[in-house]
Amino acid sequence: PLQSNIRPNTKSYCLVMDMLVRQAKVKAMAAASSYQSRDATKNGINELKEAEAILQYMHQLYDAGMEGVVPHCIPYNLLITGWAGLAEAKHANAPFRAEEILRQMFTHQDDGFLE
Repeated sequence: PLQSNIRPNTKSYCLVMDMLVRQAKVKAMAAASSYQSRDATKNGINELKEAEAILQYMHQLYDAGMEGVVPHCIPYNLLITGWAGLAEAKHANAPFRAEEILRQMFTHQDDGFLE
């Protein structure tokens, strides 16, 4: 039987985010050499948006007081790496999205988030 104290933590969420980032890069590189580069289901953008949603969910859990879930620098770095990977595949907005995520991370730090 499952125990109620077994639940995902920061590492669990980061592992899923890492998988999504890796999948996004593979898709983006494959799509870069074909006509599919504008199709969000084939160019990796959907995967990165899903990873971003996981980070937002982590923030919600943290704000709700969930123990073991802390949206620290690692999930942010995963997203920055993901968008940088899409920039290599010639996605025009990818570098700007990576910079936005970096700024969000700094904003959380400036707001007193010390994790």
